[in-house]
Amino acid sequence: MKMQKKSLLAIAALAVVALIGTTIAINNDWTVFNNEFELGDATTEFVESFVSPSNWTPCDETDKTVIATNRSNTKVAVRLKYEEYWKTATSTSTNHETELPLTKDGARLTDIVLQNTDSWELIDGWYYWKGSLSKDQSTNSLLKSVKFNCNANFGGQNICRDTEDGKICEKTNLDYDGARYHVDVTVQTIQADAAKSEWNYNLPEETSEPSEPETTGWIKGSKEPGRLQA
Repeated sequence: MKMQKKSLLAIAALAVVALIGTTIAINNDWTVFNNEFELGDATTEFVESFVSPSNWTPCDETDKTVIATNRSNTKVAVRLKYEEYWKTATSTSTNHETELPLTKDGARLTDIVLQNTDSWELIDGWYYWKGSLSKDQSTNSLLKSVKFNCNANFGGQNICRDTEDGKICEKTNLDYDGARYHVDVTVQTIQADAAKSEWNYNLPEETSEPSEPETTGWIKGSKEPGRLQA
């Protein structure tokens, strides 16, 4: 009987070892998932309507509009600025242009006519479109036209004096004869959620269109509540 007990204990011990061996067995398997994230494009179409006049004279008003349209699937923000300046005709002797003032005798020579100003916000020289553009949405045009002021005086005044070498005449005022007026418009777009970090501009919160109001009540002749149109 004692021998038999030892055999049973030995078998039990073997069984425990076998059980432990089964529990610590490891199945080693692995795989790699290669995921690529392609950035959405931010393609924007800019359309300018402007015909450069060849013989611009006082009182003339020339149409000039600029519109931005989002052609991507990514919402974009838009901003615009313009710069205007006069330059003399290229000198044949120095072969360069000279920049001229925008005013003469205290009056502006030209005016840029704006429109749709409620849709744009002016901050530090930039006009920001109030909101973002979804795919195929467009801004309106902030610019309307450029006007050559009727009272603009462009002629230089000749002052003459007698010298030993004869009479010498000099112009005391700047002469705009043959000068060119420039308007440079810069339009920028950026992914809408980057407007704050890149431009320091907070886009206005967009609100969805209100849905048709509905009221829940009892329908006549029924024991169940129903939906009534307000």
